[in-house]
Amino acid sequence: MKQTFSAETLKSYALTFRAIDRENRGFIDVDQLMEALYLTGVKSDRKTVIGIIQLLEEGTENTMDLGEFVHFMHVCANARTDDVLSVIFYSADFDYTGTINKKKLRKIVSKLGIKMSEEEICEMYQSTADNKDGTISQSMFKALMAELMQ
Repeated sequence: MKQTFSAETLKSYALTFRAIDRENRGFIDVDQLMEALYLTGVKSDRKTVIGIIQLLEEGTENTMDLGEFVHFMHVCANARTDDVLSVIFYSADFDYTGTINKKKLRKIVSKLGIKMSEEEICEMYQSTADNKDGTISQSMFKALMAELMQ
């Protein structure tokens, strides 16, 4: 089932982002993100925050735009930050469905620096998909990632 944010939650995230982006650059950096987390009551250390940013951002500047910030807040709200595989799952779940499809798997494998051919990713995906719609559940994804990261 696809999870969506309430209008109130999205408004809150947008207001927080804009309050932190005082210079109106359209992005925030790590220090500003740490401030945003403090303001929203999310407890996390700098190393974890940087790791999550690197999983979510499209570039390599360790900055976030509003969309990435919303996804970051989704990760913080749902993942146990002391559970790396949980963080990776919610980071990969960029459309908030609670499942991983082949596109998401391909993207997160690349972000993690795991070298795999398209054929290997397809084979792995087909052998791991455990939902009726052909997607991968969180438990199967975490088992797969644990194996790949060894």
